[in-house]
Amino acid sequence: MRDRPEGLPGRQGGRHHRGLRDASGRARAGVTEHGYVCLLLIHLHFPDATSLKAKRAELRPVRERIARMGLSVSEVGHHDRWQRATLAASLTGGELGRLRESADAVQRWLDARFVHGARVDGTFVSMDELLDERGDPPGETVLSMWGRGSETH
Repeated sequence: MRDRPEGLPGRQGGRHHRGLRDASGRARAGVTEHGYVCLLLIHLHFPDATSLKAKRAELRPVRERIARMGLSVSEVGHHDRWQRATLAASLTGGELGRLRESADAVQRWLDARFVHGARVDGTFVSMDELLDERGDPPGETVLSMWGRGSETH
């Protein structure tokens, strides 16, 4: 059995310091409280669909692919139309740039998949903007509205 060291070993072999504390001993973890939401409204046209069943057969792999790209997706319009569909998709994250990259990837994939074009309307909203629009005081969370009994918001 090896002898226990008196303390943790320091930096070894010229490596940089990787600790979570600064020189004064305070934690310096880069925690961000910013969050962003990407909302996409996707309008699709299926010119070869001759029935709702045919449209659903073409729409299913589209929804599955968008979900594999990390977005939540659901059909929100034109349920009874043979050749049209409207999807809503959303994605959340802590970095606006990554959300934009994901939205661009969805747009590129849809443009390649639908030669007649797919229209994508999108918006990016920060959590701060969402909370400001609701009029919540700083520090009150959106989730708190579910714990208020029978009040409606």
